[in-house]
Amino acid sequence: MLKTVHIKPLSLAGVLSLSVLLPVASLAAPPAQTPHVDVTALIKAAHYPQAKSVEAIKAETPDVTARYVLQISDADASRRHEVLAVAEHLLEHYGKGKVDVEVVAFGPGIKLLFANDNPLDPFISKLSAQGVRFSACGNAIHHETQILGYTPKLVPAARVVPAGIVRVHDLAVSGYFADKP
Repeated sequence: MLKTVHIKPLSLAGVLSLSVLLPVASLAAPPAQTPHVDVTALIKAAHYPQAKSVEAIKAETPDVTARYVLQISDADASRRHEVLAVAEHLLEHYGKGKVDVEVVAFGPGIKLLFANDNPLDPFISKLSAQGVRFSACGNAIHHETQILGYTPKLVPAARVVPAGIVRVHDLAVSGYFADKP
């Protein structure tokens, strides 16, 4: 609701006045209440597989030539395909078994790893079969679960990490080249 308020600025003659419309917050309707969702319980019940530690991965792949972590945190669906294409190019350049690649999805980019009606699922499966790992941010899953009211199903290749950005950092300081295609 708007209310007319007269403001008299100081002037030498005291003659000037100004009328403006200002919102009256006290008359606004309260925000709608959303039903409580026990997000922690939903996520626990989903039994998401957890990602391996950085140390365990490096121990399993001591002979690789290069290590890359690719970040996807964009809402733009075309960026999701782009990060997969970069992973594929890295495999083609170095050869299978010669490069260690992990795609970390967080923020709006978490949708890359959602299973329902995901047109990129076959591409993800193909890359996973060639050794590319996919990490899903637990914080982003928590946020999406709050929005959706249910726990989203992830593609089979996805492994959950507590926080996507922390995973990117941990890989980067462990010798991985971090890129956000």
